[in-house]
Amino acid sequence: MDKGIPYEEFYNEIGKALTKVNGLEATEEDKQNILKMIATIKSYDEMNAYEKGRLFENMVTALFLSTKIFKVINNKNTTSNEFDILVALNKNGKILRAAKIIPDWISDRFLVECKNHKKTIEVGLVGKFFSLMDVSKINLGLFISKNGVTGKDSSHWSDAKAFINKINLKYSESSEPKILLDIDLDDIEKAIQNDIYIIDIIQDRKIQIDADISSEIFEYITPHENEEIFNKN
Repeated sequence: MDKGIPYEEFYNEIGKALTKVNGLEATEEDKQNILKMIATIKSYDEMNAYEKGRLFENMVTALFLSTKIFKVINNKNTTSNEFDILVALNKNGKILRAAKIIPDWISDRFLVECKNHKKTIEVGLVGKFFSLMDVSKINLGLFISKNGVTGKDSSHWSDAKAFINKINLKYSESSEPKILLDIDLDDIEKAIQNDIYIIDIIQDRKIQIDADISSEIFEYITPHENEEIFNKN
């Protein structure tokens, strides 16, 4: 290694090179295409409900295909003009998972639901999506919406965010954990603008939810006045 190159900078450059070789990083053309679709989704001026839903689904599909480690198996248009997308790791993705370059909890197949509602998503819709995951025997689900879910800025246990945390907590000790993650349009836009790829968005959201669950639990755990009695025995 050239002594003139700082240690951290050297390994950052190696990391960037490996990312490109592994197909994790989207091309500049892909990124600009996705950002253009996001800008259109946010304006929505002259589109009907079906067109809005289709554009949202196309954007999410483009997001996954841009990294060259996923394939979109199929999608289904529901009666509400929303879309469920079944995504799978391709051969390259499975190799990277085996090599621990992407998390081992990224399953062979996972379900994505796209919601383009103007308001934050209520808990009932998230619950329906989890029911679909359960019936389909799929252990990883991504709920991607325009404006996120209810409860992002509150602590009400009936909110959608609290429901998501409960699901992740309930199944965390299972031999086959069920992982339910929510991502909104701003999350995606900011990530692309900062050269962060979709696999990192997913992983960062998982870490954030795990941290939320831990903080919620430990917030209510304080020492009991009789603990000292038991410690003496």
